[in-house]
Amino acid sequence: MTTTTDLDSLTAEVDLHPRDRNLLLVWADCVQESGEDWWAGIQVLVKCKRVPWYWTGGPAWGWWKDSYHDRYNIDDSIQLSFLPDDWFDLVIFKGDRVYKDSVCTGIYGSSTSGAANAYRAAAVAFTRLSPERQRELLEGHL
Repeated sequence: MTTTTDLDSLTAEVDLHPRDRNLLLVWADCVQESGEDWWAGIQVLVKCKRVPWYWTGGPAWGWWKDSYHDRYNIDDSIQLSFLPDDWFDLVIFKGDRVYKDSVCTGIYGSSTSGAANAYRAAAVAFTRLSPERQRELLEGHL
């Protein structure tokens, strides 16, 4: 059984190594074992190779809204940080400073609380999608 200490330690590791896919999958397993329902969202993010973008001006970690992808000159560092609009619109960040709907008219959302918080926010939003939409995303239709 996973303890809170294990989950806290893994969460801290995710903040240190946010692009380590194996670590993210272990974290998802630990989240599932702890009884949380957002673990599948982490698995989908890993499967679809989505990672939160790090904005040094914040500093902050966050996600971009997919429908704005072609409207802006997007560099390679942001490509993997896009979420489908329906998913992005359900993301709620919890942190000490939150940027959403106040920066870039709602196309970007972030938190200064670290990469794990950005992953958690997207994963929790995944649980709010319809079961049909979750299945589509689990099958890799991002």
